[in-house]
Amino acid sequence: MCNRKFTPTPPTTQAPIRSTAPPDIRRIRENRFFETVQARQFILVDEAGRIRGGLGMTDAGYPTLGLTEYKRHRLQLRAELSLAPDGPQLGLYDSSGALRLALAANGAGVSIALGDRKGKTRLCFQLTPKNVVELEMHDSRGRRIDFVQRVRPPFTQKQAMARLTPLVKAGKKAAFGQAIGELFGVADSAQVDDLWRCARRERQGRARKPRQAAAAA
Repeated sequence: MCNRKFTPTPPTTQAPIRSTAPPDIRRIRENRFFETVQARQFILVDEAGRIRGGLGMTDAGYPTLGLTEYKRHRLQLRAELSLAPDGPQLGLYDSSGALRLALAANGAGVSIALGDRKGKTRLCFQLTPKNVVELEMHDSRGRRIDFVQRVRPPFTQKQAMARLTPLVKAGKKAAFGQAIGELFGVADSAQVDDLWRCARRERQGRARKPRQAAAAA
């Protein structure tokens, strides 16, 4: 949901509950107690017999818990917690059914994503497996408009520049991208392209200064 490197699967928009006849609450004894209850699905209903939540297994074979509300006689999912094959995830929805908050944790990292009223991701915060902190913002069309990355590398800036500068000078973009990945944990091709362009512009700017000074002299 955040970027091309880490896209957590959002919780399903369908509640894990199915229509069923409401139980007769009056027939349930208050002192009835079970040590263990085993079932594939549990359904929670209110006093009017309307479904308000459910715990069950999805068609994909993983457990999920959904909480719902009734709005204009329609069943609307508002919160869902599930354990997908790649890790747990939580989704919170507004009254119109748009996904507004999504949390996911799996082998690709941990992410928190905020969505607008149309369900499009506008802000995403994530922590990658290499402890790289990333913040990404999108416009209303889903296009990335800003990206911030923070990492505390196990090396000094001088050491990083000593490795990257010769690659920029020689125009070895592929080797530069590999070095960026090893140094900073950056694997996204768009990010590597941005860093390469910035490095090349800086290199060209430094090369022009001696020539301008010589011309002025």
